[in-house]
Amino acid sequence: MEIIDLSSLLIQAVNIAIIIYVLRRFVFIPYLAHIDGEILKRADLEAKTADATLVVEQAKTEAKKMTSAAKTEANEIRKNARELAKRETSIALSKAGDEAAGIKKQALEEIASERLSLEKEMRTRILGVAISLNTKLFGDSKKNVELLEQFAKQI
Repeated sequence: MEIIDLSSLLIQAVNIAIIIYVLRRFVFIPYLAHIDGEILKRADLEAKTADATLVVEQAKTEAKKMTSAAKTEANEIRKNARELAKRETSIALSKAGDEAAGIKKQALEEIASERLSLEKEMRTRILGVAISLNTKLFGDSKKNVELLEQFAKQI
């Protein structure tokens, strides 16, 4: 018996070669192809994730811009509303002042008219009293009546 049998070594070498061939052909090559496919899928997924992250960041930036623009527009609307309210208040106050001035003018005219009518009435009454007093004191004198009427007109 020999320590190393050549025929057995040759058979073992052929068996190992067949096993290596079968493993390479049916296990390693398909497994490496599968790993390469998974690497490509992962790279594609990472690219899509990066794109999605970029889109999200752009959306956030756009949202901030829109929010800022909306705040600016709201402040402008608020400012315009205040100015419009001030103008309308000013116009209303002006109209109220004009209306008050008109009412005051009308009241003053009415007072002046009443004063004139009271003066006329008082003249008439005073003249009547003076004529009746003059008639009682001096008798029926038309000349005194004419004198009193002229005096009343001068007053």
